[in-house]
Amino acid sequence: MNDRRHTTAVVCFTFVTALLVGQMAYIAIVERYFLQDQSKMQSERLQKIPVHRGMIYDRLGEPMAISTPVIGVTVNPSRIEWTEDEFGAVADILKQDANDLRAKIEGNRSRAFLYLARRQSPQKALALQQLALDGLDIQTEYRRYYPLGEVAAHLTGFTDIDERGLEGLERAFDAHLEGEVGTRRVVRDRKGRLIRDIRYETLPKFGEDLVTSIDSRLQFLAYSELQNVIEEYRAESASMILIDVPTGGVLALANVPSFNPNNTSNLDWENVRNRAVTDLIEPGSTFKPFVAIAALESGRYTPETKVDTNPGWTVVQSKTIEDPRNYGVLSLRNVLVKSSQVGASRIALDLDEQSLLTMHERIGFNNYVLLGLPGETIGQLSGDDISKPLTRATMSYGYGFSVTPLQLARSYLTIATGGLQRQISILLNDEYRERDFRVFDKGHALQVLDMLSGVVGPTGTASKSPIPGFQVAGKTGTVRKIARDGYSDQHHLTLFVGIVPMKNPQFLGIVMVDGPKPKVEGGKVSGGSVSAPVFKRVATRALQLRGVRERGTVAGATGRDDAA
Repeated sequence: MNDRRHTTAVVCFTFVTALLVGQMAYIAIVERYFLQDQSKMQSERLQKIPVHRGMIYDRLGEPMAISTPVIGVTVNPSRIEWTEDEFGAVADILKQDANDLRAKIEGNRSRAFLYLARRQSPQKALALQQLALDGLDIQTEYRRYYPLGEVAAHLTGFTDIDERGLEGLERAFDAHLEGEVGTRRVVRDRKGRLIRDIRYETLPKFGEDLVTSIDSRLQFLAYSELQNVIEEYRAESASMILIDVPTGGVLALANVPSFNPNNTSNLDWENVRNRAVTDLIEPGSTFKPFVAIAALESGRYTPETKVDTNPGWTVVQSKTIEDPRNYGVLSLRNVLVKSSQVGASRIALDLDEQSLLTMHERIGFNNYVLLGLPGETIGQLSGDDISKPLTRATMSYGYGFSVTPLQLARSYLTIATGGLQRQISILLNDEYRERDFRVFDKGHALQVLDMLSGVVGPTGTASKSPIPGFQVAGKTGTVRKIARDGYSDQHHLTLFVGIVPMKNPQFLGIVMVDGPKPKVEGGKVSGGSVSAPVFKRVATRALQLRGVRERGTVAGATGRDDAA
């Protein structure tokens, strides 16, 4: 009996052992690769390697845009089995409602990846890691920070939550700045904790830095001065562009009102608009220097050629064009100094019919500046026949066509360079900058530059805005804005374009103030009183920073469409 039991036990044991060995052999040989794949699926993960976006610098190496490390909180909803207390702990750290957090996870049970929060502080990351919850993961991200804030918002622009450029330089140079995310394969335990790295699948490529031509010191001053002029004259908006004449680089570009690029949750998109490159304006009297160049090119005028403006008004096709008072007989030089509408009109009507239209094309009002900032627009020209005397007359003092402040700045740069069109750029070393090409005869450009030398003097319309010790050339305009019933006598846009020093120009600036109001009831506003002082203060600081020294009287010219 005992032998039979012993034999039965041995047979059973042998059978079970054989069965187990067979099963092990089946698993090791037949199911080996399947099980290995399943194991990898459970423990191996393909993890992204975040890269920081390239920095944006000014010309002095000061940062204008920085990527700072933050964290993203993610979960695997299919593996979440948290208690009420654990849901509450996570919600408290993330400043969220526990019930909403639970509902969010329950509603995404079929997913293996879900963001709970992004752009969180490292302190929150540490607190969450200490909870050691299954399915909870912390990922390193980057958030864009703009040290200059509102001061340079229209230049830098901003990015979205994934650091893709949406506005400004961030958008224009997105491909240059963004970089490429890398990936690595890692092993994690059942709670999602990292055990070890296996290998890199793709190497990360960090974004490249961008060095601009901007001088943050002048950018801050320009913005501050625009804020002051808006407050002083209760204006709607103001813009300024300051250009380095020798290189064509933009030193400052500011708009007020502005916005905070560090907090874009509740943007007023009206303030996001970069008025200096997008807004179309009639240039008013700032076009008159180009009428003077056309007159010089005709061969019938010199700076001292007499122009009769008596009796202070003229009628062209039933429209009366008048000056604030009768200036009598003026030289071509003083037509600019006094900004005579009558004088400019009579010169235009004396020239060839196509002269002003050709001038409009040559100075680039039909072409983009191609600065590179998003939203750049192009000037528009009235469809009125240029052969009509009234069309030529109104065009001579800057009506009937529109330009952007950026286009107007470029047109004056051709005067400052002695007749050369120079590419305006936002980058410090722009390898794509086109070479200069001649637009005007050098002698004619220098003559006009010299003609713009009396208005900041004692008899000029910008006599309150000299820069002591420097010669300044410039031109202002006070443009009547279009209202429902035609041009308004109460609503204006004031302009000033300045070049300093007049000999060997270093800086060119344009200041536009939209909708300034007189300080006293019944008073007037003009380019000389509103916009020119802004240029004076910014240009004075620019001269100091560059260490420019020049002795001599101040020179410039202002004007306005209806009263110089």
